[in-house]
Amino acid sequence: MVLFTLILGGFIGAVIGWRYGLARRNDAIARARAGMVREILYWKDAADRANAEAARVIREAETWAAGAQQGREDVISIMPLLMAAQEKSKGGLGTAADDSNCG
Repeated sequence: MVLFTLILGGFIGAVIGWRYGLARRNDAIARARAGMVREILYWKDAADRANAEAARVIREAETWAAGAQQGREDVISIMPLLMAAQEKSKGGLGTAADDSNCG
């Protein structure tokens, strides 16, 4: 009878241990899945932020390029006026310097 009780107790202990192990395994799997979901959501948010930043940089580059083109056009349009002013100032200074050296 003692042997039967020991075998039965061992069997019951094995079943309880097996069930406890299954419960721990299921909890571990559930935690791992929850962690994976959190990580997926984190990287999706990071990708959205990166896409928004890339779009902002593209808009900024386009704005800068348009401003640079406008600046080039402004310089090209004002260049004849700058050259005329420079020629006028060279002519005026040269005449004043020549008059002072003659005297």
